[in-house]
Amino acid sequence: MQNGVTYTQGGILGATQILLSNSNVVNRIPVIVLFTDGEPTAYYPGNKFVSRCQSCGGSWNLAAARYMIEAGVYAKSSIKSYYQSQLFFYTVGLGIGVGSPGELVLNPTKENIELSTSDSKRRELANYLKQHNGSSAYNYADKSFINVLDAEQLKDIFLNISNEVIEATKVTQLCVTVDELKKGGYLSKDAKINDTLGETIYVLMSENAATNQYVFSVAKTDEQKKQCKALIDQKNSNKKGV
Repeated sequence: MQNGVTYTQGGILGATQILLSNSNVVNRIPVIVLFTDGEPTAYYPGNKFVSRCQSCGGSWNLAAARYMIEAGVYAKSSIKSYYQSQLFFYTVGLGIGVGSPGELVLNPTKENIELSTSDSKRRELANYLKQHNGSSAYNYADKSFINVLDAEQLKDIFLNISNEVIEATKVTQLCVTVDELKKGGYLSKDAKINDTLGETIYVLMSENAATNQYVFSVAKTDEQKKQCKALIDQKNSNKKGV
């Protein structure tokens, strides 16, 4: 909120600037939570962070909504590229109801864009998005929470977000063969592998999908081989249970 207007685009770009100015990105998980209680009414053309809006209105503004969504798309792509990892982007709308223009700017999925509505402001924005770059190009939020009305709901939402990020960033231990590493795309198909390894030698792999970090070590010691056997037995057990 700035001078009675809602400059949501500035908030998104400000968060993006902070994350992109971080020089230590190794094993870091970027997260943005956009929290707002109103529809965007102010904007600054482009994706450069400016603390004060250039066009500050006091009511619904298609340009403000458009620049806000484009800021979200820009944040998603630029931060993901900079960190070489997943960006978690959540939007929370306090008092923003289902079917409102505010819901669409917070969660511009194809389904929401195509949703039939009697709200003229929402139709205006939906028509714009459908006419520019395709309706699926603007989906920047990983998850959106709307119609939030009280502190208890907020507490549950932030707990949900925290648990989801923690679960997604857990390091997974796997045991695979060199051949499986190649087939999985972890090694190039023409990678030169030491002949003593062979195709059936097992490799312990630590995988963090969120940060695209993988650590490999050949199972040589009895302890490593025992760990590998346990992981393989677990994988086979999971396959039987499916």
